[in-house]
Amino acid sequence: MDTVKIDKSFVSRLTEETGSTSLISAMIAATRILRMIVIAEGVETEAQIRLLRDMGCDVLQGYYIARPLNAVAAEYVLEDRSKMGRFAVPMFDLSEVEEGPPCLEPGQQLRA
Repeated sequence: MDTVKIDKSFVSRLTEETGSTSLISAMIAATRILRMIVIAEGVETEAQIRLLRDMGCDVLQGYYIARPLNAVAAEYVLEDRSKMGRFAVPMFDLSEVEEGPPCLEPGQQLRA
């Protein structure tokens, strides 16, 4: 095991409760001591991103970063990273892809 994932139930309360901030900070610090990678899931706001980055979180997952992509759309984005917007949010027209992500209709724009 080389990764610790912080559940979205903690991340969702990050900007609302001081206790959550202290707990996540302690989790990240402990993970650092063990030389492990920290992943925070359920990131949905820019404030959460700032706090998690300031705490030293390695990887952020959540709708603010990117919506779920199917294999075809993910391959399309990975082929050309210039299609990625801020915080790795895919910014491309899915009409160029035969089959869009499951959360979008073909031809619909994917935006933050």
